Amino acid sequence: MIIRNTVSVIIPCYKQAGFLTDAIESVLAQTHPHIEVIVVDDGSPDDTSDVASRYPGVRCIRQQNQGLSAARNTGIRESEGEFLVFLDADDRLTPKALESGVQHLRQCPSAAFVAGKHRNISIDGSPLPTMQRPHIDRDHYVELLRANYIGCPASVMYRRVVFDDVHGFDTTVNPASDYDLYLRIARKFATSCHTDIVAEYRVHGDSMSNNHQLMSNHIARVLQSQLKEVSGNRRHEEACRTGIKFYQHHYRVTMLIDRMRSSARKEDWRGALWNMLLLVWFDPRELEEALRRKVRLEILKRRRSSRWMPRGEAR
Repeated sequence: MIIRNTVSVIIPCYKQAGFLTDAIESVLAQTHPHIEVIVVDDGSPDDTSDVASRYPGVRCIRQQNQGLSAARNTGIRESEGEFLVFLDADDRLTPKALESGVQHLRQCPSAAFVAGKHRNISIDGSPLPTMQRPHIDRDHYVELLRANYIGCPASVMYRRVVFDDVHGFDTTVNPASDYDLYLRIARKFATSCHTDIVAEYRVHGDSMSNNHQLMSNHIARVLQSQLKEVSGNRRHEEACRTGIKFYQHHYRVTMLIDRMRSSARKEDWRGALWNMLLLVWFDPRELEEALRRKVRLEILKRRRSSRWMPRGEAR
């Protein structure tokens, strides 16, 4: 049974019990009155189920570990809301996120999903610099082929009925299954974007997106699959090839930056210099931007620490 006006928020959780309280409470604090909260404990070895059980009305479904995509699909099957949001256990929703999503879907009755904006937060929940992604108001499928402009899965609200056609997340491309789903939907249906900040994306070392080789391999598979689907459509083929080249470049640069930082942390200055020279040869602009990001983060850390210093101790 589909419950009209209800938003089902599905929270898969594996080894993220420490963040789960934040995620659940961000949903319970929503201004939209009609919500269903489903936590899918994906065989997590921590106390995920215990954390979820502290909240009356929050359903917790426990299954053997099958991966993020399978956990999301379990949530789809078990949910009853007219609209669906997938919130990773280490992320949060902003207070008006669900109200905003429902409003924009009502305003765009042909849209299968609407995507808003997000901001980055640190492991302790404090704000981090967030890259400004472009606002897309047309040609959503073409733009998604060129690059995934949706920065955080929780910033998307779906109409439940679209899953009758696309049949959920593809478990074979688990790390890039959200991108794959956006593409499969946008190729068949209208979609929409808005500029409200609806989610907070937590940046930390355990995030799957930090495994750059894994992400690169699965995104390549997703785009190669789309390339087969659009065969014969020259515009779509060109956009897809642009996306493949973009992500090859992006992850090659990212891996060089990571190696450079890792070598520097180990005081392996020869390795750090070698990777820096490779980066300068490959794309000097990326080195410049990486240094700028480092400076911005240091400024933010100093500002944050100075707020908590007693008067007279700030330096």
